Amino acid sequence: MFRACPIVALLLLAAPLRAGVLVVDAAGGPGADFTSLQAAVDAAASGDLLLVRSGDYGGLLIDGKALSVVADTGADVSVAFTAPLQRTEVRHLPAGANVLLQGLRLREIPMMPTFVPYNAGFVHDCAGTVWLDDCSVEFGAPALQVQDCARVVVAGGSILGTPSVEGGSGTGLRVEDSDVVVAGSTILGGDGRDAGWGAFMTFIGSSPGAPGVSLGGSSTVVTLADCTVHGGAGGAGFWFFGDVCGAPSDGGDGLVLDAPGPFAAIARLAGTLPLGGDAGGATICGQTSSPGLGIHTLGGSVMFLSGVPGTLTAAGPTREGESLTVDVRGKAGDLAWVVLSPMPGGKFFYGAKEGELLLGPPFIAVTLGPLPAGGALALSAHVPELGPGVEGLAAFAQVVTCGAGCVMGTGSALVLLDAGF
Repeated sequence: MFRACPIVALLLLAAPLRAGVLVVDAAGGPGADFTSLQAAVDAAASGDLLLVRSGDYGGLLIDGKALSVVADTGADVSVAFTAPLQRTEVRHLPAGANVLLQGLRLREIPMMPTFVPYNAGFVHDCAGTVWLDDCSVEFGAPALQVQDCARVVVAGGSILGTPSVEGGSGTGLRVEDSDVVVAGSTILGGDGRDAGWGAFMTFIGSSPGAPGVSLGGSSTVVTLADCTVHGGAGGAGFWFFGDVCGAPSDGGDGLVLDAPGPFAAIARLAGTLPLGGDAGGATICGQTSSPGLGIHTLGGSVMFLSGVPGTLTAAGPTREGESLTVDVRGKAGDLAWVVLSPMPGGKFFYGAKEGELLLGPPFIAVTLGPLPAGGALALSAHVPELGPGVEGLAAFAQVVTCGAGCVMGTGSALVLLDAGF
């Protein structure tokens, strides 16, 4: 069901973050300001929006600067390091500042020939808010590491730890001493290595699968809402004519809490059931292995939220004169609202049922009414002229649904652009 909705008009009234826009195109096409993503970041003023066209770009470092890095509509933007120890990194973001990464593929490429894995993404020492929107974080050990951050939001997309090659497999998401919300995302630990013949015809043993999510530190709070979380599969055993028999390895745990002490890590689960990875295949030598645990608590606590989150998704950047479409899904008959704000990352938790508000004040709420049969609703809004001197703007939206009680759902960034881009 489609419904017209005055979302865009409300976004303009809310005076969201208005940005200068820099165009990044690896091919140097018409209208490009930069061919290098890092050069564009270095040249941008705090608050600018970088619109990135399709291409392969080197590792990205944002250091203490509020920026939006957004893949253009339909673009395939790969951000992967091209030098040892280089990676996508956001650090030292001051309080009140925001970084938005939208629609990017953040990748780690193992160093040859040892295949030593590093992070595909590393967010650390940030007092402001970092929002990853519909990004895929591929490979790394862990793929995404968050450390000493006030607020990180991962909305949609996927996080995939690296499968084992010669070293160990990689955890999907590792969080230490940070507040993180992951909503509507898939998080997978890397699969273990199978036993068998390695380089130079030497025998190598199998290795275990990695956890999907791992939490540590004394001040870690992580909320997983409407997520798929799965540990990696264990490596298979190996048998060679009775002379060589390598044991299989265990599957990785879905969620691991390893922060003992009175101020240990907290995991909140809403509509999310972590699963352990499969055991490695047994050999005819009689050796076996075990699947991973769904939740493995070595220190810390887990809170199960009873509400089922609704979902909100939006397409990439939308230009003047185009239609912005926002898809909302939930339980048919539940009342639904969309909450809008220019500021992400408000740290508001509303108890065992309501969940986590992803936005900061000021807020504007759009009443959608009851969700139709099937629970799916597509909101369509025409994007008018943004106004003199406004090249682009970014805002944030989250769905709230109310049945027996009200539940905070998933969210998305909304990016509007001048028609000239």
